[in-house]
Amino acid sequence: MLRVFLSSTFRDLKDERRQLLDNLNQALSDVGMENFIPDGRTSQEISIDELRKSDIAIFLISPYYGSLIKECKITNCNADCPMKNNGEGISYSHCEYKIALAENKLHQTYVVNKDWEIIDKLKDWDAINWEATHDDPILKNVSGEEIKHFFEVKNLALQFREEAGKEMAQCITDISRITSDLADNIVKWYGDNR
Repeated sequence: MLRVFLSSTFRDLKDERRQLLDNLNQALSDVGMENFIPDGRTSQEISIDELRKSDIAIFLISPYYGSLIKECKITNCNADCPMKNNGEGISYSHCEYKIALAENKLHQTYVVNKDWEIIDKLKDWDAINWEATHDDPILKNVSGEEIKHFFEVKNLALQFREEAGKEMAQCITDISRITSDLADNIVKWYGDNR
C-alpha cells in the first residue's frame, strides 16, 4: 500500500487536514502529524523520517506558515535551507518541502487560498499599526495574537508561496479535488516507471 505524507500547518488547516486524511484512508496509508508517536526524537526528526519513508507527499501551503524550528536536528540533509546557510528559522512544513525537493520525492503542492489577504495587507508594514488594524475591513476581525503571528512570518510565508509557484503549485479553495489529482498522478508517476 502506498504511504502518503501530508504536510501543512495544523492550527489554520485542521478541518482541511481531517477531510483529506479521511479521504486518503479509504484507499491509501496516510501519514500525518496526528499519527506521530513521541519517542524521544524531536518533532522535526520524526516528521522527516516519516516523509522519507513515504512514497508520496502532499503539501498544503497557507499564510499561517507555522512554528519555526529552533534548532535543526537533521544531519543527513541536502536541502537548500536557510538554517544551514545563514541560521534563519524555517517552519516544519517548509523544511519538509525543501527536503522533498532535494530528495526528488514524488509530491503534490497546493497553495490554500485562505487568509492570504492578511499577509498582503501586512507585507509592506515595518511595524504593526494597531489603529489601522481596527479600521481595516480585512484585519479588524483578526485577533491581535494572529496579526502578530502573521506579521512575524509574512516574509517567510510569501517566500514559501513563491517557491511553490516555481513548480506550478495549484491554488485551491476546496481540497476535495486533491484526492482525484493524486489518483491521476499515481497512475502517471507509476505508469512512467517513476
